[in-house]
Amino acid sequence: IAYTLETGDMQVGDGSFLHARKLIPNYDRISGSHNLSIRTRGYPARAAVTKGPYVITESTDNLSIRARGRNVRLYWSGSDDFRLGLWQHRVTQHGRRP
Repeated sequence: IAYTLETGDMQVGDGSFLHARKLIPNYDRISGSHNLSIRTRGYPARAAVTKGPYVITESTDNLSIRARGRNVRLYWSGSDDFRLGLWQHRVTQHGRRP
């Protein structure tokens, strides 16, 4: 059965800009391949910037990404079996470029 999953908007700290550099996927169970896209938005009225899709399989150790914005959303899609675990990430808070 094909699926799509979407998180709500996530932000770091007080709503300052964030810079996402790495995701470490963790699945309790995974088979086949799954796609992950990351959408960031700097301001509510601006269009979202999409990074990916990144393909995740059972052999995926980490994903090197570069995403920047105030809010981030994650989108998964695929048709194989999985059960999400606790993911780790490397996200830093920083100000806007001058």
